[in-house]
Amino acid sequence: MLLEQLDTFLTSRVDPYANQLDIDSIILKSRFFELGEKKLLAIKVKSEFNGIAADRALGHDYFARLARSSYALAFLTTQHESCANLLQKGNNQELKSELLPQMVQGKFRAGVGIYHLRSHGKRSVIMAKKVIGGYRVSGRLDWVSGFDIFDYIALGFILDIDNSQKSHEVIGLVPFKAQQYLSGEIHIGPKPEVTAISSTNTVAIEFNDWFISDQDIIIDQPGSAIEQRSLLSITHATMLMGIFQAALSIIGNSKSILKQDAVVLSQFNQLSNRCLLLRDQLINTNTQEETQQVRAQIHRYTRDCIYLAAALSGGRSVLADHPVQRLNRELLQATIAGVNSLFIHNLCADIN
Repeated sequence: MLLEQLDTFLTSRVDPYANQLDIDSIILKSRFFELGEKKLLAIKVKSEFNGIAADRALGHDYFARLARSSYALAFLTTQHESCANLLQKGNNQELKSELLPQMVQGKFRAGVGIYHLRSHGKRSVIMAKKVIGGYRVSGRLDWVSGFDIFDYIALGFILDIDNSQKSHEVIGLVPFKAQQYLSGEIHIGPKPEVTAISSTNTVAIEFNDWFISDQDIIIDQPGSAIEQRSLLSITHATMLMGIFQAALSIIGNSKSILKQDAVVLSQFNQLSNRCLLLRDQLINTNTQEETQQVRAQIHRYTRDCIYLAAALSGGRSVLADHPVQRLNRELLQATIAGVNSLFIHNLCADIN
């Protein structure tokens, strides 16, 4: 039911606007809101909070379908999903009950500012201290997506315990807009010029002694669980899979060539079968190494598929509004999203 509803929505409200959605934040915001109105957001939220409780396979197919139609919309949706997942895994029962049902409907819209926790051992970009009733945070994140679309972000920071080797990961909700109160300041940087999915409004955000109440803390846990979960997550590979599927669609639409050229038809069939095989491998990965290895394989086949689609499209493929160009830009974005050393090492092995 979920995927059928999603396909109907994508066919009528997303596919005809795919290129615009990459560059127009107003249209992107509108489609994101429409997903919420149809209760097609935060799909992993449990049924007790009015969610669908999607498992790994359903979650993969949902996000791959989104990315196939619009990587920008899929990317924005994964940010919202990530915030909902953090909230659901946390221990703030009051916030769970209040916000998770709203997140399913897009009435509470929130992204994440946690990428720095994947390498927090190298440098701390958000400094925090415990105070009465909450935390004071200062620092800057260079890349947070969804400005003027999300109202809040889940901000992560590391809290050292009594100058010891022990530390806690803490995540709390903060407004995603400029603020200047007695509770501190939040500054939003200008939107930089980027080559891909500029519509997601990725900006820098800076905190100056901003106060986060204990009531807005969603996770407070020892160690570095966020880093480990990031490496195990299949989301970034799933988004690549969506681009892979979109490139296959372009090739499949070259019907006259496929009928006349047996070599091209054979390659198309092999790529289609490989796509299905990689999907099954991905949803059954159990370790960080397996996940990043399959992601690198998907990247390789996606890249090859895009260039075959370009060749079959001929000179038209160099036009700025051609689907191949959109997929090229999205592949670049998908390559750097959630990048980590394991993924890079597997890319290098593939090149060799």
